[in-house]
Amino acid sequence: MSRLTCSLVVALFLVAPEADAGQILYATAATDNTILGYCTTENGGLAPDPRVRRATVNNPRRVIVAPDPNGGPDVLYVAGNTRVEAFTIGPDGKLTSLGRTSSVQNANPRDITVDPERRMLYMPQRRQERLAAYPLAADGTVAEEYTSCVRGNVFNGWEDVEARDGLLYATATTGRGEIDIFRLEADGSLPNPREEEVEIENEDGTTGTTTLRCDDFDTPPDSQRRCMWSAGAFVLSGNMLYVTERFRFRISAFRMQPDGLFSPVVPLGSGGCENLDQQARDSKTNEIVRYVDIIEFGGTVFGSFFDGGRVHSFPLKKDDDGALTILPKRRKSRTNQEFTRTPVRMAAGQAANGKLALYVSGGQNNRVEAYRLKQRKKGLLPKDKPFSRTSELRQTFPNDVVLATVREACN
Repeated sequence: MSRLTCSLVVALFLVAPEADAGQILYATAATDNTILGYCTTENGGLAPDPRVRRATVNNPRRVIVAPDPNGGPDVLYVAGNTRVEAFTIGPDGKLTSLGRTSSVQNANPRDITVDPERRMLYMPQRRQERLAAYPLAADGTVAEEYTSCVRGNVFNGWEDVEARDGLLYATATTGRGEIDIFRLEADGSLPNPREEEVEIENEDGTTGTTTLRCDDFDTPPDSQRRCMWSAGAFVLSGNMLYVTERFRFRISAFRMQPDGLFSPVVPLGSGGCENLDQQARDSKTNEIVRYVDIIEFGGTVFGSFFDGGRVHSFPLKKDDDGALTILPKRRKSRTNQEFTRTPVRMAAGQAANGKLALYVSGGQNNRVEAYRLKQRKKGLLPKDKPFSRTSELRQTFPNDVVLATVREACN
């Protein structure tokens, strides 16, 4: 999963918001095609009713915040079934549209991401088995058309994406399940432009030119890990990559090389997909449940269990260097189970008074819930029950949440 959200979360965790600033939590309301914005209180609780309710793309299912590296307004990007829309976040949290990408039929992206310099937005287009890069203007406006892309033989397309350190990471829920890594060009573009004139040799021996499009041929990744049992949501934290294996009902961890790529491969065995040489997992949980989303916050990995209506926490253990990187075999705590609740995506942050909270989109519960996080000997653990929740807005189905800092108090 794109994790600009997590970058924001880490910043919030390390530095409490300024006294004259506020926080707002945005949620995608998939059913009525809107973005909802809820003010947070001094202790991290949620206002019952949205301060912002803004129409957006059809069936919004992913929302991210991209800070301006030059100190200007942050931008909110929302992905729907066929396109992405950009919004400037005003000082009071209100949203002003910066335009949309053109429609791509049945693209159905599950995730989007922006490079840290906010030069390019990356959108998986699942039906087309394509990753497309859309240029961004200085104010965050997104171009209508993509200018570069990569294609691959990934049934149902790539799932989650994240850009970091000149690399684009993408997971695919193919039968072989994979994590692909592509090197980005200096301007953030993907390796292949959308159109390129190349010289060819004709059958009669003469030379000519032809136009190649990036979606006319497959592009091999620069680094890859296959056989992941449907690789889904993932998060990068330092030199670690944590990823859900949905059909194996677990979370796995990989230790990346200093260059951000997978380390040299080792034999895993023989038969089927596993006759390929692969990088071994650094650690993994037991087979527990099918997780939909994961985030890392404060040395703990959280996984949302959509089918069971709860969130599990996995406080990381220290490795040989004393760093918190190792996944425990079993979860250490969980929120209370409620089958009418269908948690999808999560965010976490630090309130103005220093308290920590985990925010969970409620899906069919038609609300967003906040859980208090407490530091214990076992790690950072959520309370069983939410300490705050929004009012129910029927027929909204919030399925993603993201925190943003605004320049004025949000109330």
